[in-house]
This record gives sequence, C-alpha cells and structure tokens, in this order.
Amino acid sequence: MHPSDEEIKIVEKIKFWEEQEKINAVLVERLLHLNKEMAIIIGECELNKKQLVEIVSRLEEFSKEKNLLRQMSSQSLDKNSELEKKLISISKYIERQSNQENSQTGEIKKTQGTGIRAIHITFILSILAIVLNVISLLL
Repeated sequence: MHPSDEEIKIVEKIKFWEEQEKINAVLVERLLHLNKEMAIIIGECELNKKQLVEIVSRLEEFSKEKNLLRQMSSQSLDKNSELEKKLISISKYIERQSNQENSQTGEIKKTQGTGIRAIHITFILSILAIVLNVISLLL
C-alpha cells in the first residue's frame, strides 16, 4: 500500500501547518514581550516628559529670580554710587571748612589745631564710610 498523491499532499499540508503553528506561537510570545517592553518605555517617556516640564518650569523661575537679583544689584550699585558722591562732597566740604578756619586763625593756632582737625576729619570720614557700608549691606 502506497499512499496516494492526494494523501501525501494532505500529510505535507498537515506538517506545514504544524510548523506554522510552532512559528506563530514563538512570534506571538515575542510580540507579547515586545508589547510589554513598549508599555514600560512609554510609561518612562511620560515620566521623563513630566520631569522635563518641571525642570523647565524651575529654570524659568530661576531665570526670573536671577533677573530680579540683577536688578536689585544694579539698584544697590546705583545707591552706593550716590552715597559715595555724597561722601566725597561731605569730605570736600569739611576740607573747605578746615581751610577757612586755618586761614582765619593765627599761625600758632594753625599749627596746633591742624593735627587735631586732621584727626577729626579722619574720624568723621571713617564713620561716614562705615555708615555707607552698613547702608549698602542693608540694601
């Protein structure tokens, strides 16, 4: 008994479909695994997206704070400059007053009082410098 051509074709078709079923089973397993991995990757991307949005928001806040600090620093420098100018004008005024007093008094009094006046002027200028520094620190 030899199998007929039709029986051989049926047996070959059965073997073919059995092999296809094995291949499909492996492919389906791979596809399910890849699907799980894709879901994990998509979840991580969403998390990264949220983190990036938060980072950008923080950067914008830091930029605003930096600009505010620059503006405050600029204002502080302007105030320091104004205070320096006032200090210079005060020291010039004190020097003029001292020169006027020196010219009005006699030569003896002039030599005796010059050292004391110089000490007073230095002391006053030191106090003004300290006040200027305290004010600039408070600004």
